[in-house]
Amino acid sequence: MVSTLLPVYLTILCVTHSSGISVAHRLQSCTASGGQCTRATQCEGQVLDHTTGCRKRDVCCVIPPESVDTPSGHAENIEPTGEEHTGSVEPNGEVDLPHPGTSQCGKITIYPPTVDPRLRIVGGQSALEGEWPWQVSFHDITGHFCGGSLISDQWVITAAHCLQRHTPAEVTIYLGEHHLDYVTGNENKMAIAEWIVHPTYAPSQRGTPNDIALVKLDRTVDITGHYVRAACLPGTMDVFDGTDHCVISGWGSTMGTADGKYLQHIAVPITPTQACNDSWNGVIDDRQICVGHGDVGACGGDSGGPLVCLRDEHYILAGVTSWGSFSCQHYGYPNIYTRVTSYIEWINSVIN
Repeated sequence: MVSTLLPVYLTILCVTHSSGISVAHRLQSCTASGGQCTRATQCEGQVLDHTTGCRKRDVCCVIPPESVDTPSGHAENIEPTGEEHTGSVEPNGEVDLPHPGTSQCGKITIYPPTVDPRLRIVGGQSALEGEWPWQVSFHDITGHFCGGSLISDQWVITAAHCLQRHTPAEVTIYLGEHHLDYVTGNENKMAIAEWIVHPTYAPSQRGTPNDIALVKLDRTVDITGHYVRAACLPGTMDVFDGTDHCVISGWGSTMGTADGKYLQHIAVPITPTQACNDSWNGVIDDRQICVGHGDVGACGGDSGGPLVCLRDEHYILAGVTSWGSFSCQHYGYPNIYTRVTSYIEWINSVIN
C-alpha cells in the first residue's frame, strides 16, 4: 500500500511505572465515553479506539442499551435478519452501530472517536486493529504474500494470480491479523480445504482478465466478533462510481512511506472505465474496475485484497486487487481490480 508523503504527526508515549492517579485518569477517559475497560473477548458491545486509554490488552467496551435493559438483566440474543440493522446505539444516540452476536456483513464494531465511517480515512495510514475485519493475509514459507476478503464463515475471495505456483497445503490464511510480526491474540490461523480459480482466468492475456479465485477454509470461523467479520457481496446490478466512498487495504509494499507490517488503508476514488482504458491502451474490460490515479494505492503484496465501498452503512466488496504499474507510483495509470459484480453468479454457484 503506497501513500503520499503527507505530514505525519506523532504522539510519543513514555512507558513508565504508572501511578494510581494516571491510571485512574486513563480509566476515566473510557468511562466518560460510556464504557468500561475489559478484554475484547468479553466485550458484547462496541469497542472504542485504543486512544481511550485502557490498560494493555484491554479495550474500552460500550455495552449496547438493549443488552442491559432487558427484563431478565441478561444480554438479549439478537439474530441477524438479512439487511435489517440490529446494531447498538452510540452514546450520543445518533449512530446505529453493530455489536458482537450479529453476523451482519460489511459491518465493523471498532471505531475511532468519530463514528462517521466516511471520515475515518485521512490518507494512507495504519488501520486500527479490527478496523477491516474481513481482510485476510495469505502466508507461505516466506511469510505474507497476498491479501483476500472473507465473504462468509468459510469462504475467502482473492486474486487468481496469488495462487499460482502454490498448492493449498503450502498456504496458511490468517484472519484478524493486524501486525505481521506481533501476536495480539485476536488472530485465527486457518488451513485451506480447497481453492477454485475462475475457469476463464487468463494470466497470459493482455489485461489479466478474470483474475479471481475462491478459497474454502478447512473449517468455519466465528464472524460475529470484533476482529473477524465478513464483507458484503454486491448485487449483479450494483454500480460503483466516483460518488462512492471506497477504501483499499493491505500489507503490501509501502515504498518506504509507512510501516508495512501494520495493515495499511487509504480512501480511493473510482476511476471511469473509459479514462482508465485510455491510460492502459485499451486492455481494460467491463469485468474490471479502476481506482485512483496511479500515484498512490496498491503495490506488491496487496494483490487479492479488498476494494470496499460504503452503501447503506454496509461495506460492499466492489473489487479484488489485481494489478497496476510496476513502480506503484506512476501518475496517470490507475490500479486495476477485478469487478466483483461480474462474478456473482459464479461465486454463488461455488459457495452454495
